[in-house]
Amino acid sequence: MLRFRAIQSKNKSTLSREVHAAEFIPYSCYWNSTTLITKQNWLVKFIKLSGFAFETADDEDLVIQNNIRNQMLRSISSPAFSLYFHIIRRKKNIFSDEFASQNLPNFFANHVNLKWREKHATRQSFINDLYITIIRRADTKGVEFLSHLLKKFGHVTSKHAWESDMCATYEDLEETTNRIVTSLRNYSPKILEVKETPNGLFCEIMEFLSRIVNCGFVTNTLFPLKTEISRYLPVHRLFFGRKMIQVVTHNESKYAGIVSIKEYGNNTSAGMLDSFLQLPYEFIITQSFQFINRQMAIAKMQIQQNRMIQSADKAISQIAEISHALDDAMSGKIAFGEHHLTILCIEKSPKSLDNALSLVESELSNCGVYPIRERVNLEPAFWAQIPGNFDYIVRKGTISSLNLAGFASQHNYPTGKKFNNHWGDAVTVFDTTSGTPFFFNFHIRDVGHTMIIGPTGAGKTVLMNFLCAQAMKFSPRIFFFDKDCGAEIFFESTWRHLHYNRTKN
Repeated sequence: MLRFRAIQSKNKSTLSREVHAAEFIPYSCYWNSTTLITKQNWLVKFIKLSGFAFETADDEDLVIQNNIRNQMLRSISSPAFSLYFHIIRRKKNIFSDEFASQNLPNFFANHVNLKWREKHATRQSFINDLYITIIRRADTKGVEFLSHLLKKFGHVTSKHAWESDMCATYEDLEETTNRIVTSLRNYSPKILEVKETPNGLFCEIMEFLSRIVNCGFVTNTLFPLKTEISRYLPVHRLFFGRKMIQVVTHNESKYAGIVSIKEYGNNTSAGMLDSFLQLPYEFIITQSFQFINRQMAIAKMQIQQNRMIQSADKAISQIAEISHALDDAMSGKIAFGEHHLTILCIEKSPKSLDNALSLVESELSNCGVYPIRERVNLEPAFWAQIPGNFDYIVRKGTISSLNLAGFASQHNYPTGKKFNNHWGDAVTVFDTTSGTPFFFNFHIRDVGHTMIIGPTGAGKTVLMNFLCAQAMKFSPRIFFFDKDCGAEIFFESTWRHLHYNRTKN
């Protein structure tokens, strides 16, 4: 007993010196079902996107979408707004219990379905989740700082003044969010909110944030009734080492590391990060963009250009590029802001983590930027992933809205629709070259026209037979016209009691 007391006292002393993870999380509580309020009285909204199917779009469409994103960013262009962009690539078993688990009424079709499930039972697919976070905060730059101070003193003396100011702030945030959703309507945007379920209030925002705070793990997703959000989100213990993070759960440990952009390249293009959507690793790509005053950005570029000219700098092309950027900025074609980008990779062992980070560094180098693996700045880089943690960002670069449109292209591979289709569940699920699943349906909404095109011997008949077998779950009525009797074996196996009618011209 005495020994237990001594150990308990020692552990208590150690724990008292440990900083709780809640100190690094800026959120306080919900403002409403779609908005969080931070400890600094900032308001935050979250949008999830399916993404733009870039592989089936031509180059002209990609350029048009890039310009649309630039125009959207220009329309915001206020130091009071900041944006975060996240890509969360996570593993998921595509044959979950709630999908494709039913027995098909036809013996052969059921046999095909079981073999198809057996083939994919142990295969891990990846899901790419895309998010945009909009933060409305006080503008404390330049002349606006005096106005901010006056409002702050007014809030101390009058609760009504605080409520009035916060309501005006929320209206501004709501308007900007609706503008973003409208501009990105081709990306299938959805504002995250609180939903009622049989198990309680499910929080889509908590699901998203818990993946970041707990290094890819989803923990608390129910509505925090009596707990501050900053204390509700962290569940797993994080140990920050010299070059990696160890995440300890109740039954396993994982390791994570971070690669950041140290220096930016000369050019950006639409979809420059698309290659990351095919990597065979789990990761979280985080980008932040803090809008800066246009006049301040122009003044900085003019000073930099004058310095280069007066020092007889040999980089003539850079001077010309600054002149071009000044022309675009003064004519209002682009906006400017401070940008940062980090990629957090998550693996089960330190060796596999090193391999993943090496591949990430190589891919970033191919994008024309100079990457660096975080060591000294590992912990602040991790907390900087959380939207609103601007003080922890250690590597910033000033870029234009057109550059950001290339970095945050919101491209993705289509995944189809799993549930709630015209016939109910998806007909079947396919693997893709990107490692993501595609849930196939004959219908888009209630329109069910499907065409299969391919050269001779490519497998059109095999695919058609497989889709017919998978469609047996719906007990359909099938009229099959087989020109060269290529589906005869399939028909004999599936409908033995039916007569296979051969008609020759």
